[in-house]
Amino acid sequence: YIHAYGIDRKDSLAFVANGNGGVQVIDIESLSAPHHIGYIKPNGYARDVKIHNNFAFIAASEEGIVVADILDPSMPIVAQIDTLGIANRIQIVGNKLYVTDMSGEGQVSQINEIDISDPHHPKLARIVELKPARKDLV
Repeated sequence: YIHAYGIDRKDSLAFVANGNGGVQVIDIESLSAPHHIGYIKPNGYARDVKIHNNFAFIAASEEGIVVADILDPSMPIVAQIDTLGIANRIQIVGNKLYVTDMSGEGQVSQINEIDISDPHHPKLARIVELKPARKDLV
């Protein structure tokens, strides 16, 4: 793949955030012979991916966070939540997902906290704006 932005693993499957290619899913059970088994294609540019329980959480740029069910062989997208910026990097702690948003179009960069206790209905819990104190840090 030309672009690989983020990676996570669940059992013998590797999930690779691949920009316009979405998230590529690769079986790595045999490291000497990995093979591509499918992909998840959000509408946005896939910048990062994290697996939590049986769901893939994808930072999909302007589309926000996209959630796919990885237990279903077709890996359908089951939810999406707009983060009001350009979703970039993800960290999951318990049932909280934290995503950094690049500002885009002159807005302010931010960190969003999203409740993912119900992956089919993620809820924005908090936004922390990242305003630099110095103009030269913008």
